[in-house]
Amino acid sequence: YVTVRVVDARGRLSRADGNQPVRFTLSGPGSIAGVDNGDPTNHEPFVGPTPSAAQHRVFHGLAMVILRAPRSGGAMTLRAEAEGLAGATVTVRAKQ
Repeated sequence: YVTVRVVDARGRLSRADGNQPVRFTLSGPGSIAGVDNGDPTNHEPFVGPTPSAAQHRVFHGLAMVILRAPRSGGAMTLRAEAEGLAGATVTVRAKQ
């Protein structure tokens, strides 16, 4: 599980800017199993158009991406990008 946080320049959760769509892409082995934001009124799909891409709105600056690791293990790099915000990446290493 990867928690996504929209933060300001000081690293504080930015609820004011926190409802825009974020694009997620995954490189390496594995796939994006699902995305969500905790908003009970949001009806966006939990899965993206491909196993390595998804888009979902954040809710009050927060979202979650669930990664599915391959049985063989390996390093997966998740990238998050949104209009008007700096992108971010995280690498998750799954063991066999």
